Amino acid sequence: MWHDDDLLELVLDQIQQDIIDGDVSAVFEMFGHIPRDILIGFLSPSRQEQAVKQGSIKPEDIGADE
Repeated sequence: MWHDDDLLELVLDQIQQDIIDGDVSAVFEMFGHIPRDILIGFLSPSRQEQAVKQGSIKPEDIGADE
């Protein structure tokens, strides 16, 4: 599923505004529709390591989609 770049820019602008406003509930709702392995794959290696340390993911979850 691909989206127009202009639409994605508007969505990113809205996410930034929601963060500034302190209400990320809509962002969390949207992310709830993204498969877990995609979310993990989006993280940089250092954030993946942080997620492992926090117990949010397991070491074997890293690179699971490869």
